This record gives sequence, C-alpha cells and structure tokens, in this order.
Amino acid sequence: MHPTLSLHIRPLDKTDEYYACEEVQKLAWQDEQETVAPAHMLLAAVEAGGLALGAFDAADQLLGFVLGLLARQDAVGLYHYSHLLAVHPQCWGRGIGYRLKLAQRQAVLGQGLTLITWTFDPLERRNAVLNFVKLGVICDTYLKNLYGDMRDGLNAGLPTDRFKVRWQLRSPRVLQRLQGARPQLDLETLNAHGVPLVNPATHGPDGILYPCTSPAPLEGDQLLVQVPADLQAIKRADLALARAWRETSAAHLCSAFARGYAATEYLYQDGHSYYLLQKHPLDTPTTPNDEEKL
Repeated sequence: MHPTLSLHIRPLDKTDEYYACEEVQKLAWQDEQETVAPAHMLLAAVEAGGLALGAFDAADQLLGFVLGLLARQDAVGLYHYSHLLAVHPQCWGRGIGYRLKLAQRQAVLGQGLTLITWTFDPLERRNAVLNFVKLGVICDTYLKNLYGDMRDGLNAGLPTDRFKVRWQLRSPRVLQRLQGARPQLDLETLNAHGVPLVNPATHGPDGILYPCTSPAPLEGDQLLVQVPADLQAIKRADLALARAWRETSAAHLCSAFARGYAATEYLYQDGHSYYLLQKHPLDTPTTPNDEEKL
C-alpha cells in the first residue's frame, strides 16, 4: 500500500480527517462499529482541550492517529491521558505508532505537562515492545476487565484486562530510551544476577505453552513474570487456554503490584515473553534541558 513511506504528523484540522479516524479504527480493531470511537466524540475531545494528531502519507492519506485528553488527579495535578492510538494494519511495523507518540510527547510538553498515562493489553506483544522498550513507561496498576465484554476481533472472548502505564516525559529512563541508549537485557544476564522467573510456563505434549499455576514466592528487588508471546494465536487455537493465560497472568501481576513491584521492562527472547518487575523503581522527572531536541 505504501512501499516508500513519506510521513508527516500534524494536528487533525478537517472534519473529514476525523471520519478517516473511524475507518482506521475499524481496520485496526477488526471491528465495524462496536468499539470505534465516532468522529463527533473525537472532535468533542479536542474542542474540550484534548489533542488529536494524525500521521499522513505524501498524498495526505491518514495512516494512523493518536488522541488524548486533559486529565486531573489530586496526587499529580493536571496530566495528559492518551486514549486512542491506531495505525492502518498495512502499515504496522513501520514505526508510525512510535512517531505519533514522540509527536504527542512534544505537544504535551508544549502545554507545560510532563506526564502521559494510558492503558493497553499487557498480553499484546507489539504494544508492550512499543511502550516499555521504546518509550520507557512504568506500570504498577492492573485493571481487570476494564471495558467489560467486547466483541471486536482483538478482544472478543477474553476479559479486557489492561495495564495503566505512566510515561514521565522527562524522567532519565525515558530520555535514555529516546536517545537510543537503553541497556541491553537478556535472560542469561538476569539469571546470572539472580533475578528469578516466578512462573515458568510448561510445554504440553502438543508443544503448546501452558501457564504456571504454582508460582514461586515474590522475593528480591527484581523478578521476571512470563506472559504469552502471541495471545491472538493462542486464542485462535484454543480460547480456553487463552483465558487461562489471561487469568494466571492477572493473578501473578496483581500479586506483585500489591507487594510494591512495578513492571519496568519487557523482554522477548527465543519466542518467549517476560516482564521484568522492580521494587519501587525511580521515574521522577528531571529539569528541562537539551532533550527538547528529541
């Protein structure tokens, strides 16, 4: 569809562009209507102080968008809540989501805010890599079945569990990732440093991975939690197994979060996926400096 991708990102400024966002959502969510945020809602969010950015090709065709809202909590004051990020499926894997998040970061910093939060399915590898590996988010909040039962292609059949992540726009860990200086992590190094895997999956006679139901105790400053590497493939093959992975993953992660751990990294190695959890990680913002050129 776009063999040589020429991309520019800008705020949405025409009604037709908001309707184009509906079409991108239908394709991304594999859903014709039920989970699609309508154009009038997107427009209302922006009119109320939110932010909608679109990624356009050289012909000014919308390839993806990100939408966020102004939010407030007593503990943090004003911040930005990023509600939707969708990219045309034929453009997945081409860095559009990452570039949209970078543009969102710059726009939110321009509003004088330094925190963005959002939710995502912790068992979706593509999103976990973007959020933890590339952007440097942290998560210590697990929301069970946040949206209730949904019938779109991605969510049908499973509880809509979500991580609520926080992106401290000027924290050292975020700046490190945006500057391409994230430390390399691998299982061998973590094992050598005594980081335990608390819930190793088991191989069944069919070669399929089954979730651990008897995890090890949650001890130490760091630990690994294994999660499925391809939830959608498991769901297509065996919905009951996908539900088992959802339920056991929720139990392990919620238990860790309740004990003061936070998810700080995501590893995908040798076909397997893991979250690295730390106790009381630092993600406090720094003072403004020349990172604004990012």
